Amino acid sequence: MERVSRVRMRRFVGAGAALAAASVLFVTGGARADGPGGFQGAPVAGVLGGQGVTAIVGAPLGSDGGLLYLADKAGIERREVGGGEAGVPVSTEIGFSGLALTSDGSLLYATQPVANRVAVFDTATNTVVRRMNQFGTAMKPTAIAVSPDGTRLYTASSEYSSISVLSATTGFVERTIPAPAGMGTASALSLTEDGSRLYVADGTQGTVWSIDTATYTTAVTVSGLGGPLKSLTVSDDGLTGYAAVGGDAAALKTIDIAKGVAIHSTPLGEAPSTTALLWLNQVLVALPSQAYIDIYYAPFAPEPELPFDGLVNGPVVGGIEGVEPKSMGPGFTFTYQWYAGHYSPAMHRYDGQPVPGATSRVFRPTEAQMGAEMRVYVYTHGVGLAPGSTFCDFANPVLGPMLPRTPTISGRAAVGSTVKAKVGSWGPHTKVGFSYQWFAGKKAIHGATRASLRIGKATAGKKVRLRVTGKQYTSRKSALSRYTKKVKR
Repeated sequence: MERVSRVRMRRFVGAGAALAAASVLFVTGGARADGPGGFQGAPVAGVLGGQGVTAIVGAPLGSDGGLLYLADKAGIERREVGGGEAGVPVSTEIGFSGLALTSDGSLLYATQPVANRVAVFDTATNTVVRRMNQFGTAMKPTAIAVSPDGTRLYTASSEYSSISVLSATTGFVERTIPAPAGMGTASALSLTEDGSRLYVADGTQGTVWSIDTATYTTAVTVSGLGGPLKSLTVSDDGLTGYAAVGGDAAALKTIDIAKGVAIHSTPLGEAPSTTALLWLNQVLVALPSQAYIDIYYAPFAPEPELPFDGLVNGPVVGGIEGVEPKSMGPGFTFTYQWYAGHYSPAMHRYDGQPVPGATSRVFRPTEAQMGAEMRVYVYTHGVGLAPGSTFCDFANPVLGPMLPRTPTISGRAAVGSTVKAKVGSWGPHTKVGFSYQWFAGKKAIHGATRASLRIGKATAGKKVRLRVTGKQYTSRKSALSRYTKKVKR
């Protein structure tokens, strides 16, 4: 077995190498959460602009850090996370209510309920590239969500309980989804990272309901949250919801989505204007009386333990690589993402990109990964927790499979002559080491284990044959030559 030269375990703060570089934005600090589903310590006044904020959305993190888009009574601004300075104006139009970004951060959708439209901004130029004004029965849209592939929009209205599904390309309404019986108007939308389920906050009562985006079936997720919901955000893994409750008992409720119950309540003192969940563990809460947006930090799940003994197979096209984290008990699940790239020891940097669809415990490399060094991230998930993670680097590059070829023998088959093995290539992008065994008839010749053979007297009258064995990482394959003519004396 081949020894792995780099195996690392670390706490993870984002999805990919770019997020890891921006870890300075996170306050994890090892602080204990204030009970199950609670937060680490007191909130931090992290972003200027709490008063009048109606919507917050975070751009995908890059190597230069994180960006926020805020909508308030003066328009839309782009701000740096953690900075107290004023942001970059995106629009000075008024009346924005909901914001949504495409997964690549290139387009920003902003609802304007009074004008009954959605403005679409190119984030590179901060200009409006399109306006939409068709929303079916969900007129005057206040909340919006965009599918991960950017092709579909979901809009909600504070005046209607139904949800509209729009084509992001044409702006036309594709479907209207009625709310379950007894639901009031919607105040917020939150879509899971994979786009499979849309969660809807009821603005008139403490209820969250959801939509299966493949079948458009609806179900009540949780009720009895204690007051009208001002906003809602659901974690990327779909396990945890954070609902801002208004009314006399204003609070930030942490929800176990699967069980449909609130597991923690953080008093807020006043009804928030909006909330947002950003970059795994940051829950932002905007209160009308505060000039800064508070950032609450959810604790991270424990890091997965990979029971490696330091030995793994070398990756080969068609072979199988895998990891198996130790069980962490009930309440914890694991997910995986495989990356292909190259590691620079001098720069201490891995430039890998996620392999589409490679999200299981085991991975079978294809020709697309030949020459690349593989890395797998393993994530721990739990309700009320941001994902913890470790990763493992498979330092040996992915090689092509061995394709054994029949070896040939050159030279005269006669006593005292030397014959040589001709092996040839055993496939592109391979790194094969060869060993040899010569035979006289069917019997191996003792000590004849080189690429050439000087024929001795004992071999006279017999036919000579060669077996070549190729080894690549832990895999071995063999091929036999044809027999020579009988050895002449």
